[in-house]
Amino acid sequence: MKVKLDEAHQKLKDLYNLVLDDEALIDWLIELNLDYELTGNRFSGFDEALKFVKKGKPTLTPFTLDVDKPAIKSINCNDTPAFIVMKDVFPQAVTWAKEQGEVFIGFHHGGYHEALGIIARKFAELDLICIYSSNGGPQGVVPFGGSKDIMGTNPIAYGIPTSGTPIIFDAATAEYAYGTIKIAKERGETLPEKTYLDKDGRYTTNPNEAIALIPFGGYKGYAINLLLEVMTGALVGGKSGLLQSDEAGLGGFMILIDPAALGNLEAFKKQTDKLVADISEVPPAEGFSEVRVPGYKSQDRRARQLESGFIEVNDKVYENFVKEYTALTSH
Repeated sequence: MKVKLDEAHQKLKDLYNLVLDDEALIDWLIELNLDYELTGNRFSGFDEALKFVKKGKPTLTPFTLDVDKPAIKSINCNDTPAFIVMKDVFPQAVTWAKEQGEVFIGFHHGGYHEALGIIARKFAELDLICIYSSNGGPQGVVPFGGSKDIMGTNPIAYGIPTSGTPIIFDAATAEYAYGTIKIAKERGETLPEKTYLDKDGRYTTNPNEAIALIPFGGYKGYAINLLLEVMTGALVGGKSGLLQSDEAGLGGFMILIDPAALGNLEAFKKQTDKLVADISEVPPAEGFSEVRVPGYKSQDRRARQLESGFIEVNDKVYENFVKEYTALTSH
């Protein structure tokens, strides 16, 4: 269904006002929530908002820097959700990257990271290359050829500046995000074959039986998933593999690079612009209607919906959101 953007924004604001009194933080969370819908993400920002508010008023402890070297930072989120910590880290991270030319930022004790692609885009819009990954555990992904889950889904996103729309990628390094199991349950869908496994390590298409899934891209994707398991766990003060037992062991990292530190920024953008143009002009292969640049379809959808003032939302998702919203705000 189509929903007025202003209406959705106000409802989200009403909800967050129940548990938060920081207007800047509320605005940040609403921006992230609405971007899920604006870009057509399969996961819903409305669901994320409800999940957050239902937990009640959170205890938000400011982050601390365990390591504060010029180009390496280790951030202890102190059990504040990483996507909240990111609000305050973001402007500092831009400064660190511009001053040093690049910066590596590790995160730990921040639970799940969310909206990786959205945040990568925000950095790219400020002319920084962003590579952002987080641990998607505890466990959930089997090693290639295996039947027991060891790693997390370990999503990775990147943003690359151009003169116009940045190049954006955001995906799990599992074949699918783990949350697809929950979505399939809610929508009464079956899962793809030979992708999800049950508790006995056998393939299943039943979302009520699925507890794990395979890495993307065969043994090559498994190797990348394993690399990120280490970089989002052991390297940054979190935990990797079977050492994880809960969200406290999850970590993440971000690498920001300022192209201007290596040469002329406009020359860099001229090349990324040409890459975009050249990719877009490649004749599609049999069975394809076009060749796309990563992130361009979702960003075009975002721009069109912002201009129209309406967002397209799954009927069941928004109906449930309004029902829950009414119940929560009527007390």
